[in-house]
This record gives sequence, C-alpha cells and structure tokens, in this order.
Amino acid sequence: MKQVGYYNGTIADLNELKVPATDRALYFGDGCYDATTFKNNVAFALEDHLDRFL
Repeated sequence: MKQVGYYNGTIADLNELKVPATDRALYFGDGCYDATTFKNNVAFALEDHLDRFL
C-alpha cells in the first residue's frame, strides 16, 4: 500500500513531501490530523473532505 500525505495543497508520497522546519505544526507540535475511507483506490468525497481544511 502506497503511503501518501497532504501538505500545503500538495498530495504526494510521504517521502517526497517537504515541510519547512519553521512550520507551526512542527515548531509548536500542533496541527490537524484526519483520515478518510477509500473504495477501489478512490477516496470518498475527496474534494469535500479537503475543503474542510481551507
């Protein structure tokens, strides 16, 4: 199973994402963590799901 993540408008392989060391989530340890469901390799309501974070 491929592991992907979302950061600053980009969905990519976890090894390809670049997060600055001064990012508030890293610096202060806060952030937002969430999960969604997949069926046939398609995320359920992906656009609606991601819009909640904007």
